[in-house]
Amino acid sequence: GTAGAFLHWTSAFFPGLEFTTRSPHTHYYRHHVHDPLEITWVMSGTAHVAYRDRHWDLACGSGFLVAPREPHAGGARHGLPISFVTLHLPAELLPAIAACRGLDLARLPVVATRAAVRPLLDSLADRMQQATSAGEQIEALADMLAGYLVSDTGTTLMPAPDEAGHPAVHQIRRMLDDAYEQ
Repeated sequence: GTAGAFLHWTSAFFPGLEFTTRSPHTHYYRHHVHDPLEITWVMSGTAHVAYRDRHWDLACGSGFLVAPREPHAGGARHGLPISFVTLHLPAELLPAIAACRGLDLARLPVVATRAAVRPLLDSLADRMQQATSAGEQIEALADMLAGYLVSDTGTTLMPAPDEAGHPAVHQIRRMLDDAYEQ
């Protein structure tokens, strides 16, 4: 595609389950949040990530997991081009994925980085595209996530307190949604 373009693959079985590919660019994304769990793999260059008051430089082939609704920032470091692939994994799929491989995701760890996890992406992408059922996609996701979480490299941060369920958070989110245009 065109330099700096986004390319997408979306699951035929699960709305919101998708891969986003960003070709080489020099953009840095300010702090933001996403509702799905996200795993981003660095495909070229070195990415910089700011998350929970810490900073990392991720080499090509490394990955970064962000739990749902966790603020983070990242992108190109010092204007040098990077490219990446991000898996957007809707939070509502996590229980089925966990049950498939016996993963305990009740308190999903906040995983900062994992080195050399590119093979997990390559295997997952092939299996997701070849899957002929929702069950096959769940199995592929469970295998990848299990491999990602047990990787012996990288940094795992303690989970944040679950404040997302607090009534004040729901009220603020409703207010922001209602006044989004303003």
